[in-house]
Amino acid sequence: MPSRRFDWGWAARTFLLRKGDVAGVFVATLVIYAMAASVPILMQQAIDSIIGKTASVGLVWLGAAALLAVVGEASFSALRQRFLIRLAELFDRRVYRVMSLHLLRARLDAERLSPGETLNRLGQIQRIRGFMLSTVPPLSLDAGSSLVALGIMAYYDWTISLVSASIASALGVMLARQRKQARRAARALQTVEGERQAVVAETITEMATIKAQAMEGARFVRWAALTENAIAAFRVVNRLSRRFQVGSQAASRALAVVVLCIGCYRVFHNQLTVGELLAMQLLAARVMAPVLSASQAYAQYQEADVGIAHLADILTAPIERSTGVPPRQRLGSAGLEAENLTLFYPGNPVPALKDVTFAFPAHGLFAIVGRNGSGKSSLVRTFLGLQRDFQGIARVAGHDVLDYTPRWLRRQFGIVNQDSALFIGTVRENVTSGLDGDDSRVWRALDASGARRFVEALPNRLGTVIQEGARNLSGGQRQRLIVARALYRDPPFLILDEPTAFLDPEAALALERNLAALGKDRLVLLVTHHLTATMDADRILVMDEGRVVGEGTHEDLLTSCLTYATLWDDYHRSNRDASHSLSPLAGRGSG
Repeated sequence: MPSRRFDWGWAARTFLLRKGDVAGVFVATLVIYAMAASVPILMQQAIDSIIGKTASVGLVWLGAAALLAVVGEASFSALRQRFLIRLAELFDRRVYRVMSLHLLRARLDAERLSPGETLNRLGQIQRIRGFMLSTVPPLSLDAGSSLVALGIMAYYDWTISLVSASIASALGVMLARQRKQARRAARALQTVEGERQAVVAETITEMATIKAQAMEGARFVRWAALTENAIAAFRVVNRLSRRFQVGSQAASRALAVVVLCIGCYRVFHNQLTVGELLAMQLLAARVMAPVLSASQAYAQYQEADVGIAHLADILTAPIERSTGVPPRQRLGSAGLEAENLTLFYPGNPVPALKDVTFAFPAHGLFAIVGRNGSGKSSLVRTFLGLQRDFQGIARVAGHDVLDYTPRWLRRQFGIVNQDSALFIGTVRENVTSGLDGDDSRVWRALDASGARRFVEALPNRLGTVIQEGARNLSGGQRQRLIVARALYRDPPFLILDEPTAFLDPEAALALERNLAALGKDRLVLLVTHHLTATMDADRILVMDEGRVVGEGTHEDLLTSCLTYATLWDDYHRSNRDASHSLSPLAGRGSG
């Protein structure tokens, strides 16, 4: 996170990290001003020489000087643009680094923006960069040139200079009056764009569910409604911009007429030369240039300013921090322990965990069972340090879970849960997950997860690229690779939350047979509804409505824990019902 508040000042300080480039922009700008100011003067001298019939070799030099000024202005503009691009690259690199690091360190249990809203806000970086690179430099150049032009006009004629300054100032006042209105309109537009982006992201991500539930019509209606809202908000922004643009164009034309009329009067009374009048016309155009571009620039500024505020909102999200001083990065010899552990989710008065107490040693196979909503996943998230606002004590290897460096702690766990995903990249990259790649070790993990056979059949084996969402793999293949990723780490703690959910019976049985062997060297925690997989567990924790209602072996719990006995009966009843419903189909197929 930036050491100071994220705002325009932060952006300015970023540019000052390259003082040489900033100085280059400044020097190039001064040269450009000088070149731009010299052209009208040289043209005035040339025209007056021609009209006065005093053209000579000096006129050739005036023309050459004017041409040199034009070429010089273009050359220094290109040099200035090169400096600006380097500064913009620095800003781009730094702001994306700050944002990505903060998002990766942000707490998952705090209030967060939706993925669509986050993507929309990150998209504001491009608007800010575009404003600073494409809008501010030419506007600054025009503004500087305008001041220089006013000074030269005053040298020629104070009256025309004052009229030009008055018209430009009046337009500036009109623009300032629209400031609050334009800011509200820009904020409203970006808010509705964020809502639409969230719906688009949600629709694309959940397309399979939308099609399975035939929800295309409802999603289209919602999408269309948000699009109409965005169009209405854009209409307001555009109307404000157009109002000022029309006024500024009219004022610019009026200024040209005023300069021409006053100038002709001065020429008629021999107070100006024709060349000076032409120079005044060119200088008047320079004076009005920043005003003409100010309308669009101001609208872009409002969007960029709102974007700065939205990006600052991202950085206000709390990040994960260890409470240990210094943060702990070393495990003790114990396993997982909880004492009177209680957890509430924000806005929910019913506890997800209530006075949970247990202790699992550092080695062995242990299981947590219970109905949906009983607190199993909440308990796992707490030991991973993902839920940090809990009451009571949660210890990992003998020390409070909050004392560890969060990222280091999670490296000590191998996780397979229902939210696990594979990412774009090769099979090797997904299994190693950022750790040093050792192909022999990768193959051992694939063997243990039952994934070796299908990986060997892939076109490039370990080098095969997994597409976004792993859509080029089946559900079972994805699950095997997720299990392999957890095993590759060879962690001291292995948590398997419904690891056989997408596996066929043969693969599920093979994995279950490996669990006891895996528990010899580490603590294996199995969270499942598949109760036959828990029969060999050293100890089973039974949860119901956030509480521990039973603890013991399978045989003990059948007689001592009514909840477990009921779960066991329901599990076998559902399996028998499934078998009976399939038997007629099996008979029909064999016939």
